Amino acid sequence: FQLRMATFLNGLDDYQLSSQFREYLAAHHSSLQEAKASIENTITNLSSSKMVKFFDANDDIVKVPKGVILPDSNFRVVWDITLFWGLLYLITSIPLQISFAGIGMVNLIIDLFVDAFFLLDVYCRLRKFAVVKNGYLVSRPNDFGKLYRETDFHLDLVCVFPASILAFAFGVRNQYYGICRLFQFLRVLSFVKYLEGVTEILSTKTRFTVTTATLRLTQIFMIILILTHWFSCSFHFIGDQGAEFDDTWIIVDEMQHESLGRRYLRSFYWSLYTITTIGYGSVPVISIRERLFSMLAMAVGAVICDAGLTAVLASILQNKDKQAGTNNRRIQCTKLFMATNDVDER
Repeated sequence: FQLRMATFLNGLDDYQLSSQFREYLAAHHSSLQEAKASIENTITNLSSSKMVKFFDANDDIVKVPKGVILPDSNFRVVWDITLFWGLLYLITSIPLQISFAGIGMVNLIIDLFVDAFFLLDVYCRLRKFAVVKNGYLVSRPNDFGKLYRETDFHLDLVCVFPASILAFAFGVRNQYYGICRLFQFLRVLSFVKYLEGVTEILSTKTRFTVTTATLRLTQIFMIILILTHWFSCSFHFIGDQGAEFDDTWIIVDEMQHESLGRRYLRSFYWSLYTITTIGYGSVPVISIRERLFSMLAMAVGAVICDAGLTAVLASILQNKDKQAGTNNRRIQCTKLFMATNDVDER
């Protein structure tokens, strides 16, 4: 609704209120100027981010310091998605580097880029990235830096320790390079947080709504795939380390002369049917270490797949049945109301 100033003044003249209006303007000129400045500042902040909380407990306008990046900005969206993909790279590449002892120049460059990116993320969270805490925007670097130091800073600081880079500089090229990257592997402890952040981005920036049921299913399936990858790398590592002294699954299955890709595919196949408790048994388990590790994989699979996945699916079906029952009761109540009050169903 908009009203031109000339029309507004003519309306005041019609009701003989022009003199009173001018007297009010003269008496409250300073306060009106302050209110105008506050409104203009509010509009400016609103145009920069819809998530800015303009008023704190004392009704003072929140001022975003120069250089601070707001949580819902496009830059932060791209940054957080890139962090999630970097985390996926870490938790998949490090077990491969330990198990297959392969590190080339391309792998090193990617590792350097990912490590530098996470190191820059630590600095940005200390000095550049504003956060929302309990519904309020924390935009001062000292404040959100303090919050970060009290939560994830220590873990992130351990995860950026460049042990693998130092090892590579001293000529380490085998699986010990991957073992040194276990510092970066600790970032897996923040996997759920990163996944929830990406889910929130999908909900706020797109029309795609991620329900709780969808999020739970996504989490459980990603956990199953990641665990399958880890167990396949570990199973290959056990078989490869013992192949020089005793028969292992690699020797009995005649995989010692196959490529690393075929070995990984074979061990992944074993890991998948073991963790999902299907248990085809087509990959031989020979040594004591392999059998002990297989029992561990079965136990983990029983908890994650049998108990975990079944519980999630049962919870989803229960919620669906509950919602269907609620909708059915509403329909019956509506029909009863219409019948009692002689309402035409048309």
